[in-house]
Amino acid sequence: MNLVEALEQLDRQGADANLWPVSTIEVVLSPTQEAARQNVLNQLAANPTATRAFVTRFEGDVLVVTIAIRGIGTGEVLIPAERFNPNSLDDYAALIACFECDGNA
Repeated sequence: MNLVEALEQLDRQGADANLWPVSTIEVVLSPTQEAARQNVLNQLAANPTATRAFVTRFEGDVLVVTIAIRGIGTGEVLIPAERFNPNSLDDYAALIACFECDGNA
């Protein structure tokens, strides 16, 4: 299963598929993680109408997606590299669609 198929499967499961109660957790970030976090926060600050911002990077065999959601917080999503083709616009489109989902898809 590639990234597009995996995201489509999650979409079919619905917006509440893997959610749990939100709590505040203090985490010590690595310098790379903190730089990515600041990057997405700066994107939101520069674009007041945007609700989400994200950056990607590869760490070994994992694609790391750092996302910020205005008014909610920041976090990372880890995707096995074999499920994401960095040369595929379809894979990036699926990733963007996932983060743009409003729960009504």
